[in-house]
Amino acid sequence: MAERSQSAAGKYMSTVKMGPKGQIVIPKEVRQLYNIRPGDSFLLLADQDRGVALIPQSRYQEMMTLFSQAFSLAFPPEDPS
Repeated sequence: MAERSQSAAGKYMSTVKMGPKGQIVIPKEVRQLYNIRPGDSFLLLADQDRGVALIPQSRYQEMMTLFSQAFSLAFPPEDPS
């Protein structure tokens, strides 16, 4: 059984176990908190130091805009003159 703890409004912490097919179950409380339904799509982000994040499809465009802005700051266009 997963260990669960809900400490503050809008926050949730739980342990989950990966099954033999590489799947985890998102706890019911989290699905309710984020209104996650069967068939919903997510963008999975992974960082070796910071962990894994699931971004709901409804936030893809926001994430891509932020990525584009960060990329433009890191690699500004060259001046053609």
